[in-house]
Amino acid sequence: MQKKFNYIQEGILNSFLQIKNNPRLLLPDLLSIFISIILVALFLQFNDLFSVLTSWGNQQELFLIFKQIFNHTPSLIRLIISFLVVLLINIAIGITLVALRYHLIKQILGKTQVLSFLESYKKATTYTWKLILTSLLVFIIFLIPFTIISLPFFLIVKALPSSSYWIIIPLILLIVLAILVFLVLRLALTYPFAALFLEKKTSPLLCIKQSISFFRNNKKHVFFIFISIFIVQTLLGILFSFGSGILSALSSPFSIIFIYSGIRIIINSILKVWQGLLIFKSY
Repeated sequence: MQKKFNYIQEGILNSFLQIKNNPRLLLPDLLSIFISIILVALFLQFNDLFSVLTSWGNQQELFLIFKQIFNHTPSLIRLIISFLVVLLINIAIGITLVALRYHLIKQILGKTQVLSFLESYKKATTYTWKLILTSLLVFIIFLIPFTIISLPFFLIVKALPSSSYWIIIPLILLIVLAILVFLVLRLALTYPFAALFLEKKTSPLLCIKQSISFFRNNKKHVFFIFISIFIVQTLLGILFSFGSGILSALSSPFSIIFIYSGIRIIINSILKVWQGLLIFKSY
C-alpha cells in the first residue's frame, strides 16, 4: 500500500515537472480560450451588443437592451442564429484542441513520435469524431442511472401530499444512492480517453469497456488517482473562491480583476494538463 502511494505521489510531482519542461502542453487550452474570446467578441459585434459590457452592473440598462432585441423579431432571429453558429464553431474547435492536448501528452510520455505543433494538430484531428463519440457514451452512461434513480422520487412526491414529511426520507436515500452511483461511475470511467489515445485501433465503446476493466482490476490504484485529483482541484477551488471574495470586498479596479482572471485561466489550464498527464501515466 505504501509503495503504491509513493508511486502515485511521485507521479503527481513528476506531472507538474513535465508541464514545466514542456510548456507547449498548455497551448491547446490557451488557444481554446483565446478563440472563445474572439468568437464572443464577433458575436457581440455582429449583434451590436458591446454596450452590454459597459452596462453590466446596471440591471435597468441591460433590461432595456434585451427588451429592444426581443421586441424586434429580425434582431432576435439574428441573435439566435449567430449564437448557435458561434456555439457550434466553439465546440468543434474546442474538441479538436482537447484531442491535441491528449496527443501532445501521448508524445511527452514517449508513446508516439514527437511531432511539430502543426503536425500534432493534424494528427489530433483524426481523433475528433472518436473523442466526440466517447464523450457522448460517457454522458449517456451517467445519464441513464440518474434518470432511473430520479423516477421513483417523482412517483413518491406525486403520491404523497406536498406537506408530508415522508418525502424527506426517500429524498435523502435517493441522494445518497445518486452520490454512490456517481462515485462508482466516476472511478470506472477515469480512463476511456487514455485508452482511446494510448491503445491502437480502439473504438469508443471498447474504450469504455477497457476503462471499466482497468478499474475492476486496479480499484485501489484508480481510487488513489481520483483522490489526488479531487484534493488538488478542491484546494485550488478554495483559493480561487477566497481570491474572488477579496477582490469583491475591496471593490478592486477592472485591471486587477483582469490580471487575476488571466492568472486563474493559466492555473486552470495547468490543472487540466496535469490531470491528463497523471491519468495517462497511471494507465
